[in-house]
Amino acid sequence: MNSAGHERLFTDLRKLLADVGSQEDEERFTQLFDGYRLESGEKNGNAALESINALRQLERSLLDRALSRWR
Repeated sequence: MNSAGHERLFTDLRKLLADVGSQEDEERFTQLFDGYRLESGEKNGNAALESINALRQLERSLLDRALSRWR
């Protein structure tokens, strides 16, 4: 996933957080997002990738929660 793809992930996560996120989810997003920005700026690719993977897991969790609400 490229930088534009990451920005899309962040945008989608913010929408999901607004819809079905909890305070804990928002804090987790902020922590991971800030870590990603720092790691990317430091050119620490492995750490940035770990943050992206954790953000994708958060996205899946929020999507599952959203889907269960719509059923």
